[in-house]
Amino acid sequence: MRQIANLTFDLALEDTGTRLMKLFLKHTVQNNPYPNLKLINDLSNEELAGMIGTVRVVVNRYMQKLKEEGIIDAHRGSLGIRDLHALVEKIEHHVGLSTGNKSNTN
Repeated sequence: MRQIANLTFDLALEDTGTRLMKLFLKHTVQNNPYPNLKLINDLSNEELAGMIGTVRVVVNRYMQKLKEEGIIDAHRGSLGIRDLHALVEKIEHHVGLSTGNKSNTN
């Protein structure tokens, strides 16, 4: 029940990119220099899309952008976070928590 409430809240108040990045952050194992994603590492983009209430093509688009920015490393059956700090900053920027010291572009 709580998951449904959280998804409803996220769908109403956050854009798809933010929901995807928060999903990555939520499932990140941070005990090594190259954080990887636990539980969702081998899911298809379609399954990831279902978890955040969107469709595969939208997830593909956002993942491609995150790859180009050097934030994630995604290959077939493997998904890792290359720059955890940048991921957190990007989430903060999207939800309006950034301090404004840096200029972030979308």
